[in-house]
Amino acid sequence: MNTLTNLLPGPVNIPSTVQSCMQNMPFSHRINTFNDLYQNIVEHTQAVGMPKVQVLQGNGTLANDVIANQLLGLKAKGIIIENGEFGKRLVRQANNVGLCFEVFNSAIGEPIQLDQLYTKLQAKEIQWLWFVHCETSSGQLNPLQAIVQICQANRVICAVDAISSIGNLALDFTGASFVSATSGKGLSSFPGLCLVMYQSVLNTQSISHFLDLAYHEKQHNIPFTLSSNQLEALVAGFNYSVNTDHYSAIEALSAQIKTWHFDNFQRLHVAQENPAVHTFMVKSGIDCTTIGNLLAQKEVMVNCYTKYLQEMNAFQICLMGAIDRIHVTDLKNTLHWIDHQCANQNQQTAIST
Repeated sequence: MNTLTNLLPGPVNIPSTVQSCMQNMPFSHRINTFNDLYQNIVEHTQAVGMPKVQVLQGNGTLANDVIANQLLGLKAKGIIIENGEFGKRLVRQANNVGLCFEVFNSAIGEPIQLDQLYTKLQAKEIQWLWFVHCETSSGQLNPLQAIVQICQANRVICAVDAISSIGNLALDFTGASFVSATSGKGLSSFPGLCLVMYQSVLNTQSISHFLDLAYHEKQHNIPFTLSSNQLEALVAGFNYSVNTDHYSAIEALSAQIKTWHFDNFQRLHVAQENPAVHTFMVKSGIDCTTIGNLLAQKEVMVNCYTKYLQEMNAFQICLMGAIDRIHVTDLKNTLHWIDHQCANQNQQTAIST
C-alpha cells in the first residue's frame, strides 16, 4: 500500500474541508462571529435530539467528568452499565466524584438483558442510569432507544456516552438527559474539543469551576477561551460526517469487512455492531502487536497498542473520518499476506519444538 492508511478510532483521517479551518486566522471568543459559529454547533446537536450543548477544551473523558458532576447533584443512587473497557471507565469516573451507584454487568459482545435492567430501575432509590452507547473495546452498540425508553418509563435520568458512535451512524438522543461526545472520532475533526449535550442543569454547585455547567449557561455558553480554529473545524466535521451519504459509505465498507475470513485472526461478533468499529481476535500464540507491527510496515495504522486490546489479544479496524482514503481491497490483501506470515511462523515454531 503506497499511502498511509489510518484505521484508528482517533486521531482519524481529517477531511480537507476540516484541515483548512486550522489555517485560518484565529479570532476572539468574545465577538458575534464566534457566537454565530457556536450557534451552528447548537443547531447540529438539536438535530440529534439534544436542546443544549456546552463545548469545552478537552477530550471525551472531560465531558464525562462534567456529566458525573451533574449526576452528583441528584444526591441519589444510580446504575452504570458495564460491558467493556469504557463502561469500566465510567465506573472509575463515578467513583472519583463520589457517586453512589451499582454496576449492571453484561458480558462483552452479549446483548444486555433489558428485562433485568427494567426490574433494577423500578427500585425507588435508583434515580439515574449512565451507559456507553458504543463500547469501543468490542465495537458493540448498546440499545440506545430501548434503554432511554426504560429510563423514561421509570422516571430515571439517562446519561449516554456517545463518544464513539456520533458521526458514524444515524442517531436520535431524544429522551436522554445528558450525552457526551468528542471532536476527534466520528465527527471527523481534530482532537481537543468535547461536547456535553443536555436537557437541563441538575447540579448548580459543581466541585470544579471549569466543570460547572450552570456557570457555562450563565456566561452564554462561552465562559472561557475556546479556539476559533478548533470550533470552525468541529462545525466542518459535523457537516462532513452527520449525513446519510457518510453513513452509507461507512456501511458499504463495513459490509465488505464482514465477509473477510482469515486463519489466524477472526472478527469478533457482537449483539449489535457499530459499522465503524471492527475488532479482530488474534489466535493464541500470536501477539496482537505483531499484527500491528506488520501492518505498520505496510503503512497501515490499526488500534492494537492500548492495554485493553492487548489483554484481549485483539486489533481493531476503525472507519472514522475521511473514509474515502480507506481502500479495503488493498487492506484485505495486506491482511491475507500477514495471515500467511503468521501461518509460516506457526509452522516454524512447531518444527523447532
